[in-house]
Amino acid sequence: MNGPLEEDYYNDAMDYFQEEYDNCVFVVISDDIKWAKKKLDRENKKIYFSDQNPTFHLPPQFSFEVMDDDLSKAAYDFALVTSCNHTIISRGTRM
Repeated sequence: MNGPLEEDYYNDAMDYFQEEYDNCVFVVISDDIKWAKKKLDRENKKIYFSDQNPTFHLPPQFSFEVMDDDLSKAAYDFALVTSCNHTIISRGTRM
């Protein structure tokens, strides 16, 4: 199994978009905003963070589903990402 992607993946992707398009603005939507704020290169990029900070947990019954305590946070992030012209996404992680 592959681990999570490193910050170079995201920083290189943002560099690519800045070369291809004028006036890029990046919106980071993540369940780990603290990591993103620490690792993403903000020196030459306009980066904004969705600080909705959803809290995830496993449901009481034995299951591999991840639940969000506040679905309005997920809905907000979903609406935000659908407003974007392009996306940089990870391959996700497995529990």
